[in-house]
Amino acid sequence: MIKKSISVRELVEFTFVHEDITPSSNAEAMLAGTMSHQARQSKLDDNYISEYSIISSFIYDDYDLGIIGRMDAFCDSISCATIEEIKLCNKDDPPKDPIPRHIWQAYTYAAMLYNNRPDQKCVEVVLNYCDKEGNICSSFKEKLSREQANDLIYELIIPYVNFLHQEAEHL
Repeated sequence: MIKKSISVRELVEFTFVHEDITPSSNAEAMLAGTMSHQARQSKLDDNYISEYSIISSFIYDDYDLGIIGRMDAFCDSISCATIEEIKLCNKDDPPKDPIPRHIWQAYTYAAMLYNNRPDQKCVEVVLNYCDKEGNICSSFKEKLSREQANDLIYELIIPYVNFLHQEAEHL
């Protein structure tokens, strides 16, 4: 078994190659994104944990893929946990639909949570596009079953492991 570690962000970016998850060409844009996250997180109730770290291992073919990440916000509940991804947006033109590379981060966290918790009954993913003050401009919510989350994570893992095999053949 070959062990390989990858972050949630790297795994999602592998599939959604066209651009960075949070395109920022300058320090000002990066700071605005950080401010938006912190402002939104400060508005969450006490049931939420900000910047919740998670590690989970998935086996595919001859790889043991260790996926590492940090949820923007997490409300822990065995009955139905909530994972919130926070993205900065222009408040005058928020996304009308979830941007795939953004929602897939949340899907990946859901699969990781299910993988780590055999008794987890439900996971709700929430993708909130917020302005710099942490106000929600558009929001997308979806409950995922264990089976759905597992199917989704392997849509990312299989092409990535296939790439690793091709890369190894050329070394």
